[in-house]
Amino acid sequence: MFNRIKWYNKVTKSRKLVPINGQDEAAKKAELRVLKKVKKNDLTIATFHQKRIPNVNKIRGFGEVDVVAITQKAVFAIEVKNWTGQIDIVDGNLVQTNRKPGKNNVFDHISTKADNIKFVYLSEFSKELFEVKPLIVMTNKNCKFTEAVENHPMVIKISQLHDEIKEAVKKLDDYETSTTDNLIMMLDKFPTWDTISLANSQEEIGDIVENSIPFGWDRTKYSSINVSMPRGLFATILFGPQIKLTTKSHDGNLVEKLIVPNEETITLRRPTVTEEYHELPITKINSVTFGSEEIFDWQRFSVSSKSNSKKQNQFKVGGIYNGRIASDIGHAFLVILKEKQLKGLLYKKNLDVHVDLIDQFYSIGKTVKVKITKFTDNEKTKCNLIEVYD
Repeated sequence: MFNRIKWYNKVTKSRKLVPINGQDEAAKKAELRVLKKVKKNDLTIATFHQKRIPNVNKIRGFGEVDVVAITQKAVFAIEVKNWTGQIDIVDGNLVQTNRKPGKNNVFDHISTKADNIKFVYLSEFSKELFEVKPLIVMTNKNCKFTEAVENHPMVIKISQLHDEIKEAVKKLDDYETSTTDNLIMMLDKFPTWDTISLANSQEEIGDIVENSIPFGWDRTKYSSINVSMPRGLFATILFGPQIKLTTKSHDGNLVEKLIVPNEETITLRRPTVTEEYHELPITKINSVTFGSEEIFDWQRFSVSSKSNSKKQNQFKVGGIYNGRIASDIGHAFLVILKEKQLKGLLYKKNLDVHVDLIDQFYSIGKTVKVKITKFTDNEKTKCNLIEVYD
């Protein structure tokens, strides 16, 4: 009996509500306000919240975009800031004058994410994606722009969002239907964070370590799991500890199960520089929400290695593809045909441009149409290229 009372007191104490972090809560609400605003725009076709976009220049890198809006004519990668006070541009960075500037340049941060949307699209579909526009949206009514910020094309207030989207696309051509379909398919497969909501009102985000997941919970089957304590102190003393698990499948079906806990835990890898791990007892948890239906492969930008290997095998000698110039190695350009899977050398001596004019026509990030002349390794991850002219 003493052990049952001890268990009950320990668990109920760990589930006792603590004060909510007001700043974090305000930031979440700010993102949802912007998401709601872009959804209402007549030009918007699809929206995404907190998508993690692969960073093509890092092995397992990604950048979370607060809101992505696909419109009929452009894609908007939106960074949401709930800043207060005077907003200024200092040394090329957007800052709150009443706070110490962050380490990252805000402009570069969201611009890199927008570029990665273009680069991944090119890699996935061998087609160039035009008009991916980075935006920084301020949501707090108590922020005040300096003249420099007022005149900066990337920074707006939430009240200006509707008109800004309309103005930014008015002279642009509509995307082809296949382009928006591909965009939606690509962004839809990118994960958000796994989220563990604790019973004390706190929230942890990150990547759940798959082999730490108890009770056969499987992200391919379930979108979320709720944990509750059905027994009070008296019932716990009489019948022992018990928890109720409610699993929600991807089709919305709910299944409840009563179990006797046995000190089960779940481990979360937090999104920190050091990627610290946090082991959480199941009895402290209120809910677990998976950020994707399958484990995401950051190397192949996919949840399905089978479908990806099929795509990789489509590259062949004589095939014509669009690629991205990733670097200049002197005698040649390194061109990426499939991010982290296939790259090739485009030799400068074979270009139909005078050597003195090469820098004017070719630059890092530029898209080029090329033909594979041969693979230079057995794994078909490297090749030689020549440019194809329309």
